[in-house]
Amino acid sequence: MVDEQVALAIEESEQLATMALFAAVEAGLQIDYQNRIRRRIKKGTPLRQLYKKIHATTTQKKLQAPPVECLIDSWKQVQPQSAQLAGDLLAAFRYRHWLAHGRYWVFQGNAISHDLLFHLVSRLFKSLEASEAGFHPDPVHKS
Repeated sequence: MVDEQVALAIEESEQLATMALFAAVEAGLQIDYQNRIRRRIKKGTPLRQLYKKIHATTTQKKLQAPPVECLIDSWKQVQPQSAQLAGDLLAAFRYRHWLAHGRYWVFQGNAISHDLLFHLVSRLFKSLEASEAGFHPDPVHKS
């Protein structure tokens, strides 16, 4: 009985850590998006053009922010060498949605550990940073 409780506590801690990492990933992608939409980042014209279309749809639907999947899909289009990593991240976000929305159904996919997600995101973000468009997940403050 105690072993089961410990195992459940460890599993819950792993899920919380994974969820926190998903939140940080989404924040980085959203900040990069905002920086481009607000013209703080001038590089990456094809990406900015895609983001402008997403922004128009987001505004029309009166959403606060675009779905992260749209941002990842945009990166897949402008950075084809990162498409596999971006696709893996999209698949991982299905697990994130299951975690975030109550876990009341049986997840039909592969759960992703915190460590695996960390390595996936590290590789993807390094690839995006090295791209022509660059990757700017830090807020740009006006001086």
